[in-house]
Amino acid sequence: MSGFSGWVLSIVGMCVLSVLIELILPEGQTRKYIKAIYSFFLIVVIIAPLPKLVRGDFDLEKIITTEEVELQEDFIYQMNRNKLDTLSDEIENELKERGVEGVQVMISADIFSNNLVIEAVFVELFDLVIRDESQHINTHEIIVEVVQKFVDVEKENIVFNE
Repeated sequence: MSGFSGWVLSIVGMCVLSVLIELILPEGQTRKYIKAIYSFFLIVVIIAPLPKLVRGDFDLEKIITTEEVELQEDFIYQMNRNKLDTLSDEIENELKERGVEGVQVMISADIFSNNLVIEAVFVELFDLVIRDESQHINTHEIIVEVVQKFVDVEKENIVFNE
């Protein structure tokens, strides 16, 4: 955490603490004294970076114009994981609408990268159920069609486990 953001966070923390003190303190003389002492500490926190600013150690331009971006791998992982889960659910629901039930779809991708690139789609057909009105269909063709509708993947990268 940089000095500037630490300073801002300490001011925000002092303000939150001020609200809590205001709620907790009873009415009377003691309240006035405690508020006066607290105000003194708040002023000290606010003016703490002034000596650095006067000496020239404090470069506000550097803090404001920084272009560093920190990527949080956990956030990227969770977002990509959610995308893959949603895609799998959408594919399974579309297959149910077309008369193919009990299919489990798993999508393989590098979920730690910024750009989600799908490598392969695994389709498990162990619990496959075909409704009566859809008995004479080619399930593999329908599954490939539905998968390619939702996911940009080559036909060779769709793997069936039966």
